[in-house]
Amino acid sequence: MLEADAVYIVAAGGGLTDNEAAMALLAKSSIIPVFLHIGADAAWKRIEETAAKDGVLPPFLRTENPQETHRVLHERRNAACKKAAGIIVDAEGKSPKELAAEIVIYSKFTVNEADKIPINLL
Repeated sequence: MLEADAVYIVAAGGGLTDNEAAMALLAKSSIIPVFLHIGADAAWKRIEETAAKDGVLPPFLRTENPQETHRVLHERRNAACKKAAGIIVDAEGKSPKELAAEIVIYSKFTVNEADKIPINLL
């Protein structure tokens, strides 16, 4: 259960934007959504690398043209994520440790200001 006076930072997958109930809950909460921005080409490269290891694409990309399906989803979800985000971080080429450090630095500013004004780090 979330504490009413606490501030939370969440970086969820882009698929969250397809869940209207979750997005409504997010908008009403003290959660500060973090959008880890990565370009469609870089995201596709990650998907290909994972698929090569696992031997299969994720179910939602098992289409006639998986790369095009991904591109369309990526563009739509990116727009929704940017709109909902309290913090936007350029994640391309950064390690999880680097991303966490950036989020902590900028979330302290946001928490100290007790405000959800978007901070764009791109």
